[in-house]
Amino acid sequence: MQIHQLRYFCAVAKTGSFTRAAQREHLAQPSLSQQIKKLEDELGTRLFDRLGRTVRLTSFGEAFLPRAEAILRQLADAKQEIEEMSGAERGRLVIGSIPTVAPYFLPVCLASFNRKFPQIRVTVVEEFTTDLLDRLEGGVIDLALLALPVAGSNFLSQEVLRERLYAVVPSDHRLAK
Repeated sequence: MQIHQLRYFCAVAKTGSFTRAAQREHLAQPSLSQQIKKLEDELGTRLFDRLGRTVRLTSFGEAFLPRAEAILRQLADAKQEIEEMSGAERGRLVIGSIPTVAPYFLPVCLASFNRKFPQIRVTVVEEFTTDLLDRLEGGVIDLALLALPVAGSNFLSQEVLRERLYAVVPSDHRLAK
C-alpha cells in the first residue's frame, strides 16, 4: 500500500468521481483508476461501487476512509513537525487592512516579506476598521493595518507609517485661499 494510493482513494471518496479526483490530484484519470484498482486488489475487496459517472463507497470503503484520512493527517503532521524543527518558516498569515492603505503600503512590504519567508502564504482582507477589529478579536485575521487611535484596551497597536494628507481644490474654489 502506498501513500499516493491513500491520497487518491480519499480524493475519489470526497469528490464522488474518478474524473474530478484525477483533476484535483493533477493526474490522468486512467492512472488514478489503476492505482485505486491496485489498492483494492491489495485489500482484497472493492472500496467503491461504480455507478456510471459517479461512485459511492462500499461498506468496506466507508470503514477504510477514516483510517486512510488519519494516516494522511499523521503524515502531514509529522512532515510539519520536521519542517518546524529544521527552522523552515511555514504557514499562513492573514492581514486585514483598511482600503485606503492596502493598495499603497502592502505591495512593497509583502514583496519583501515573500522574499524572506517564501513558505508563508499571505492573505489580505480589506475592510472597514470596525469589521477588522471584530475579525481580529475573533481570531479570523492575525493583524490589522488601520488608522490610529484604536479603541479598546484589548488590542496592542504600533504606529508603522505616518503620512501627510493634503486637500486639493480648484484654484478658483472658495477654500483655495
